[in-house]
Amino acid sequence: MHELPPVIREAIEASDLPPLPQTLLKLLHAVEEEGVTIGDLAGIVEKDPALAAQILSAANSVSYRRSRSLNSIEDCLVALGTRVVRSMATCLAVKRLFEKSSTRVELSGFWRHSLLTAEIARALAQQQGYPRPEEAYLAGLLHDIGQLVMTSALTGDYGAILKAADDEETLLRLESARFGAHHAEVGAWMADRWQLEGPLADGLLFHHEPQDRAATAGLLPRLVWVAQACARRGYEVEVVVEQARALIGFEGDLAALRADAEARTETIAGAMGVEPDGKDSAADLRADLPRWLGKVSELPSTELALGMAVAGNSLMQPFQDSVSANESLPEIFVSLREAARILLGLGRLAFLLVDESSKLLTGAAMVEQPAIFRNFRTPSADLSSIAQLSIRERRVCATFEPGNAPY
Repeated sequence: MHELPPVIREAIEASDLPPLPQTLLKLLHAVEEEGVTIGDLAGIVEKDPALAAQILSAANSVSYRRSRSLNSIEDCLVALGTRVVRSMATCLAVKRLFEKSSTRVELSGFWRHSLLTAEIARALAQQQGYPRPEEAYLAGLLHDIGQLVMTSALTGDYGAILKAADDEETLLRLESARFGAHHAEVGAWMADRWQLEGPLADGLLFHHEPQDRAATAGLLPRLVWVAQACARRGYEVEVVVEQARALIGFEGDLAALRADAEARTETIAGAMGVEPDGKDSAADLRADLPRWLGKVSELPSTELALGMAVAGNSLMQPFQDSVSANESLPEIFVSLREAARILLGLGRLAFLLVDESSKLLTGAAMVEQPAIFRNFRTPSADLSSIAQLSIRERRVCATFEPGNAPY
């Protein structure tokens, strides 16, 4: 796995990614429709890098993944099932409603650049005979996901970096100097963490490497490299044509291919309600994030807390209904884990259940959690720990409460 410095890794593990609200709305409506197909749902999810990342992460977890990694949105949706997808979408929608409109980053340029790169990557893959063009689409869609992750996880620190960077090369250099890793490495780390196959992770890792280094990578990373170069605003056609010829042996009409991809991107973006803004991916983040951070800092903490509490009481019922619709324990607990991560920022969560036959409190039934909890067993009537106290009194208990033991 690509290694990241502990500080940035821990920040990322506790963060989340903000999908487009229009995407969530369409997904929530779609999963409720009779006769909706997995292909229909995949067509919605694949238009949004952040939502696609959430689906990939959940489907490639130990709870769902079997003998192979899942590298297409359709395979991920089949593995998860519509109930879990609905739970995740509801949870993300609730979180979106928690946020004040003045605190949102305007990322339409980011989405458009990601969509265009994905469309170009798929078209190149089809023309070059790559056997899995949808994998190329997904790699293109997620190629800059590291920027979104760092925006979410590092906020103020990353905002200063974005503000100081005038171009992609400067951004990479400043990211590496400040955090010990740049956004392409963060994206590759996320792909490794989701246990995706190596070529897809390399597609995220190599997309900003110099051409001679990109030439040493496999075909998928080279396709993504050419796609993102072609998708940049103001790209020089002759230069990218030579790069495409050298890296992937492309001999077609690259300008026409890009124009077709742009037309598809505009159709998709229009359908999703993403307005054109004339910005490119990194430039969009550099221009908008510092202003967004300033607005967040101006919000009174008591007002924000009160607003979240009121919103939480009125909006959690749809999510609770969605979770209760799950039929199996794995589905329920995956939904709850995703809820805790998305709504509360809890990157690490463990579950203990009372075994009816032995009356022991144990985490053995839950595969995807630390071994210490899977191996934990104690009589459920024993009140020497916070877990048993919480069960007896049916309330949330914490170690910092007066009188509770510190374990």
